Amino acid sequence: NCTNLKIGAWLNGLNLSVIAYCDEIIILSPSYGHAMRLLEDCFRFAKERKMEFNPRKSASLTMTKSGVNCQEKFVIENVQLSNVDGFEYLGLPFGSSSFISDFIEEKWRKVEKSFYSLYGLGCKPMVSNPYLIGFLFKQLCQSIFRHVLDNILIPNSMLSELDTRQSLLLKKIIGLKKFTRVSPLYDALKTVDEMPIM
Repeated sequence: NCTNLKIGAWLNGLNLSVIAYCDEIIILSPSYGHAMRLLEDCFRFAKERKMEFNPRKSASLTMTKSGVNCQEKFVIENVQLSNVDGFEYLGLPFGSSSFISDFIEEKWRKVEKSFYSLYGLGCKPMVSNPYLIGFLFKQLCQSIFRHVLDNILIPNSMLSELDTRQSLLLKKIIGLKKFTRVSPLYDALKTVDEMPIM
């Protein structure tokens, strides 16, 4: 029904007004009126099929071209949806640039924490083979961040910072000094991906 309304977000002739996966729905619209109409249609559709829609577990994110949050009020069954700065959908962040930056930082901290968990596998400075450390880092630690890195645009400044932090982690566990050159290290290991700077 929503696509037949011919309202909401369009990109190159493709209607992107409603994106749904399992029980999660995103409604995209350039105007508040269109978004409310799509929301009401989705709610009616769910009700007809005896699906429950909990407005207290839902959120709205409204932005202008400048990226500033608007305080539009979305109301379903006399319950106002909370207006948020951003949200996570299928593992990816949507929202303001500060929300996305915080999300990336949180993911990278998980990489750093998982890296120190390699100590339990015997990966300690000056003890383990550097090739093994590089392989384990790529398989166990970098994979946490890979989904985010491959699917959202990360500013060059942040990529450079993450690359520096990654090289410091590797140097620490291999037992190298902080100011050791990084390029020869990556060439020697050939198992660790450098952050792709765009």
